[in-house]
Amino acid sequence: LSLPSAFNIIVNGDIVLPILKLKRAYHLWIYSIPKEIGITREGIIRVGLLTMRVANSVTITFLLLRTTPFEELIKALRSLKISSVFLTILMLAYRYVLLFAKVVEDFYLAKKARFLGRSEKYIIENWLGSRIHFLFRKTIFFSEEVASAMRARQSNIEKSSKETDHKEHTNMCGILLKLENISYFYNEDIPALLDINLEINNEDCFAIIGANGSGKSTLLKVMAGLIFPSSGRLLFCGEAITEKSLLNPSFLRRFRSSVGIVFQDPDVQLFSATVFDELIYGPLQIGLSKEEAFSRAEEVMEMLGIKALRDRPPYMLSGGEKKRVAIGSILTMNPKILLLDEPTSGLDPKTQYFLKELILFLNLEVKKTIVIATHDLDLIDELRAKVAVIGENHRIEKIGRADEILSDDDLLLKVNLIHPTLRNNTVKI
Repeated sequence: LSLPSAFNIIVNGDIVLPILKLKRAYHLWIYSIPKEIGITREGIIRVGLLTMRVANSVTITFLLLRTTPFEELIKALRSLKISSVFLTILMLAYRYVLLFAKVVEDFYLAKKARFLGRSEKYIIENWLGSRIHFLFRKTIFFSEEVASAMRARQSNIEKSSKETDHKEHTNMCGILLKLENISYFYNEDIPALLDINLEINNEDCFAIIGANGSGKSTLLKVMAGLIFPSSGRLLFCGEAITEKSLLNPSFLRRFRSSVGIVFQDPDVQLFSATVFDELIYGPLQIGLSKEEAFSRAEEVMEMLGIKALRDRPPYMLSGGEKKRVAIGSILTMNPKILLLDEPTSGLDPKTQYFLKELILFLNLEVKKTIVIATHDLDLIDELRAKVAVIGENHRIEKIGRADEILSDDDLLLKVNLIHPTLRNNTVKI
């Protein structure tokens, strides 16, 4: 990148290596292109200095990362009063460089497991081409998911706003969320949701069940105001949620502090340097003081049993630990409505049991409104939730009590939640 500095077009000086001669000199805007173009002595010195500076910076950065934990570097930069925006960008970049490296490693191991020594040129070219394309698409997907996760915890608010005013207003709502004829299409022609009508009442424990690809996750994102329906309306306490309404700082604060979403994949939700930083991100975004944000983080860590993880980087946690931290990052914002996307997916039995108990505690004792998207019929049975069943046609097939839904084998078979051999035994597949 520094090589152009060697030419007399960039750095004036005596030419030591002529490259090109023009018929005449040219003047372009603020630049002057001389009749003779070549490499100058002064330009060579400039290239050398730039190269040495870059090499020194890379070497120092490499040594720091090899000898000092990244979270310690962030703490040091924070103590120097470095901009929080710059630190957030730095944390995101570092986090997803590691994630990208892990994906590349997984690709390599998957290829190694099936590699039999054939190395024809077309095989290598096809494999490399498809992997590069997949990595690019996956990077875009993760970027979009991370942006959604950050947006779900952000609001442009005044520091003087009182959180209690927003909470009291929400608590007075009978119907917290109302979906009227909601439809959503990807790329304008691929249906994800069709004509969805739902009401989520105060202190409900509501489950949305359906097979993979039926639109459960998309529905939660619509409820969280992260994507907007192609048609229909979403109402929050009687007020429409639109791109325009969320530009109102006061309404945005009230909505974001009242509705929290936990994504199925915690990796897209955890981007801070440490667990503690992750927990205080949301409270600071909605305008709480540092003291109150720190206090909430401590309380949530105690409740979730993650105090020992306080200074650990989220990317070094186990799947169950990541899930707890992801839930904690939303609980510190103290939302009235908690949207959980496949909360028990991929977890060990002990962590699944913990999360089931936590959901019941939050709903029955703390009086949170819980909305869960899942295909785990055992979870629905234990929570005794109100249930909406979405079919593979992306429409709601039935709404009813958990016992009523789970006893309807014909319905569960129709929406592909049980296998025909399990027709008389509602065990999840």
